[in-house]
Amino acid sequence: MRKFILFSLFGVILLIQACVKDNDFEFDKIASANWNPDLAVPLIHTEMSIQDIIGTTESDIFSVDSNHLVSLIYRGNIYSMSGSGFLSMVDQNDNTPFTINTGDSIALFATNSLSKTIPKIVPFIFPGGQIIDSLYFKTGTLEIRITSTVPHSGTLNVSIPDMLENGYPFNFNVPFNACTGTQIIKIDSTSLIGNSLDLTSTGMPGIFHINYTATFNNSSSATALTNKNFVVESNFTNINFSSIFGNLGSTVMNMDEDSSQITLFDNFQNGELFFEDPKLTFTITNSIGMPIDAHLASFNIITKGGTTIPISGGIPDPLPVSYPTQAGQFATSSFILDKSNSNIQEIISEAPQYFVYSLNATSNVPSVPFNFLTDSSQLKADIMIDFPLRGYASGFLISDTVEFELQNIEGIDSATFRINVDNGFPASAYTQIYFADSNYVVLDSMLINPSALLVESAQVDANGKVTQPTHKMIDEPFSKLRLNHLFTAKKLLIVSVIDTKDAPNSLIEIYDYYKMDVKIGVRASYNLKF
Repeated sequence: MRKFILFSLFGVILLIQACVKDNDFEFDKIASANWNPDLAVPLIHTEMSIQDIIGTTESDIFSVDSNHLVSLIYRGNIYSMSGSGFLSMVDQNDNTPFTINTGDSIALFATNSLSKTIPKIVPFIFPGGQIIDSLYFKTGTLEIRITSTVPHSGTLNVSIPDMLENGYPFNFNVPFNACTGTQIIKIDSTSLIGNSLDLTSTGMPGIFHINYTATFNNSSSATALTNKNFVVESNFTNINFSSIFGNLGSTVMNMDEDSSQITLFDNFQNGELFFEDPKLTFTITNSIGMPIDAHLASFNIITKGGTTIPISGGIPDPLPVSYPTQAGQFATSSFILDKSNSNIQEIISEAPQYFVYSLNATSNVPSVPFNFLTDSSQLKADIMIDFPLRGYASGFLISDTVEFELQNIEGIDSATFRINVDNGFPASAYTQIYFADSNYVVLDSMLINPSALLVESAQVDANGKVTQPTHKMIDEPFSKLRLNHLFTAKKLLIVSVIDTKDAPNSLIEIYDYYKMDVKIGVRASYNLKF
């Protein structure tokens, strides 16, 4: 309705402008006079299906079954958590001092070189006590900090045989200078992105090997190495995994109450709406490699008036959550609420504005010893509501506001819009369009008699199917004063009351082959002055 009224208003102005142009006449050769031609022109002839009226054919909000019955679809996400939310990573630190004795000094002066190696077994710590077998680094940095009072330069080699970099055991060399004062500090770092770490090679999970080899080169200093400090600090920072494997333990994930807006009923104001067979499908998708014990703590709607109504009936407890057995896979589980197992029919008839919900979940319940996570792992819960258009609407009041502006054209004395509607839908509509200024002060209205049906319902059979369209014609005159109101208006306030055929005593159905044929013409009186 809004579409063709807007088109008509814009169309009459454009057509009158197109019919009378400055270069069509030589005004300076014609004596001043007044001329009042009538221009009668068609503006619109369009045939609209339910897809046109809804404004979409997208499958995510519109579907047609094998019998051509139309359904509206609402989809929403009510819960989502990524894999990183199940497992927090913390920085890892290691401190290794080297002890240099008298024999080391003698060897350095005798051979001009000294190498000392300290092999270590280091725990990889997880704050939740998880027992991890292996991980792959999405991000991460190894920072080496050397503090030395040794008066000789050299190189520190850090090797981690349990970590692979490009398929080879990890090695990192850090050169350092001789200390000529109190001490020297050397800091160097390398990226761990793409590396893998095996935490099982010692036979105990969560532990890895790291070897430090310090090589000193004789700098011709006669100072002995005894009582000199050489300390290595290793800091693994900014760690995030691309995948991780092991026993990830149990994590409690209680979600605070949240809401999801239902935009299908945004313009609903009042009246009665009934869908005969709505269905709500609750789908849980899990790509986290562990079982999840999940429960809906609350699941309600909020109506336009602010009333909270619980969704009750066939909601399983716990929720059915399947889980994959291989990384990169996902498992899907679902359940359906319909009129046979829940109050969903009542819920949808309330034209809900919001779903409100809260969810409690615990990972790895029941416990499984081998789990996995990836950076793309996700646990999410989605809902889809299918509204087959079988039901009724009674006194269904909807409203909308749109911005509006028409250029003022001097010389128009009056105009009459003729609206012809052949309605093949089983619904009638009382509609009024108010023209308002920028402060929403109403200046005028489109229809002189809004109590007259602008769209009259088609005829239907006993099953609610259309048997014959209904014709309706309305003439709407606009005086010069009313036209001026249009030119000064900045907003359109649109109100419609919709009733399906014989509502609420009969149900109707909407099929994709139903059509509404609309013809709009205008007869305008145009005052030309020469």
